[in-house]
Amino acid sequence: MILPCDHDFYLSPYLTCGECNSIAFIDSKTIKAALILVDNVSMGLLVEALPQCPGCRRTHAWFVGALELGDHIKGNSRERKQLAKQKNKSAVKVQSIVRSIQARAKAIRIKKEKTTYDAYIYRIASRMAALVKGKMDRRAALVERSLNRIKICHKIVLTEALRPKDGIPVFWYKRKEQVSLLYKNYKVLVERTGNNPPLWRVEENINTIACRVHQIECARAAAIQKRVRGMIGRKFIRQYRIEATYVLGQRVAAVFVLQPIIRGWIAKRRATELKQRQLNTKLLQSYLKERKLAYNSLTKKNLARKLTHAYVVDKAHTYSSDLLHSVYNNKSVQTAAKAKLNREAQIQDQEKLKRIAEWNRQKQIRTITSDNPPIYHAYFKSETDARRIRFMKQIDQYTIFSKKNFNL
Repeated sequence: MILPCDHDFYLSPYLTCGECNSIAFIDSKTIKAALILVDNVSMGLLVEALPQCPGCRRTHAWFVGALELGDHIKGNSRERKQLAKQKNKSAVKVQSIVRSIQARAKAIRIKKEKTTYDAYIYRIASRMAALVKGKMDRRAALVERSLNRIKICHKIVLTEALRPKDGIPVFWYKRKEQVSLLYKNYKVLVERTGNNPPLWRVEENINTIACRVHQIECARAAAIQKRVRGMIGRKFIRQYRIEATYVLGQRVAAVFVLQPIIRGWIAKRRATELKQRQLNTKLLQSYLKERKLAYNSLTKKNLARKLTHAYVVDKAHTYSSDLLHSVYNNKSVQTAAKAKLNREAQIQDQEKLKRIAEWNRQKQIRTITSDNPPIYHAYFKSETDARRIRFMKQIDQYTIFSKKNFNL
């Protein structure tokens, strides 16, 4: 708060409080520092820069100088009282409005909560009522079915069910009016008998009797079914044995007819296979014999060729040595002889290389496996064809392999 002040005033070291008329001493330098000047015009004092009043401990009502402010204080007190009364009335009015708003909001909230709670209780009660009524209706429906089951049963069955050998003892009504009312509405009968025995005991008794009636009827039906099915089964077995005997006789007759045919066919097939094996053995022996003779003749030819080659080489060496001795002094003859020897040596080397290549080729063909058979077949094709033709001619000599014996 800034206190207004005039342009021309005397800066006194005293301050007077406008609330309690107390005087406080202050340094003029402090007042000058607290004075606000805007364009060299005083605008008042900064209240926060002034000290507190020693009487009322306030700082917002200082007046510069030592003054008598009694009349000013009296006028301010009256205004404050009126202002306080007005504030009190306004506060009471505002409080009543606010409290009424809060009370209405609380009443609305309580009413809403009560409605929600009532709806919740009603829903729970309806569900519980539905569960209880459903259980009671199911019990009543079960009892009604049991009564219908007892009503349609035979008197002998009902008498046996009422006199069990073991289990829970049961009771039954003897008067016709009670029995007819029981079948019509058993709850009315329980009410007329004074709830003695109680309703739950009557319902349990009716269900127990119906269960026993059902068990007795099932046992009797099982005994009847067993006897009827036994008669039907024995009749069926007699007829089945007759038919099975007839079918077995037909099959045995057919077997007696087929047995000699099948045994004859098996014997002929075994004889044919035996002849074929014997013929294959003979052909294999003749083939091995021929191959052995061919191998022996080839071995003899190779030995003769090697011997001839050794003889030719020896003769060549002898001839060349004689020729060199005879023409040692004749240079022209010597030169011609050397040229001839060189030519013969080259021819012999070429033949030797050819024989080595042929021997290597034969060795490679002999070592060929089944992974690359075409080279083997190509090399021995002529020999294989000749052997096949000779083999087929030998086969044609036997009548068992002739075309007349095959349906071609």
